[in-house]
Amino acid sequence: MPLEIERKYLLTSDAWRDGSPGTRLSQGYLTRDSGRTVRVRTSGEKAWLTIKGNS
Repeated sequence: MPLEIERKYLLTSDAWRDGSPGTRLSQGYLTRDSGRTVRVRTSGEKAWLTIKGNS
């Protein structure tokens, strides 16, 4: 099974924001299955479907 590593960093200033315009996203979850997560994200005319969990 692949290992997913998540790292978090504490930034000392907001200077990074000038180089990143940002995008507004909306998201929702479509399943109540405890072994799987189905998520939909939309931004403008684009949408992404993400399925995580047991195959």
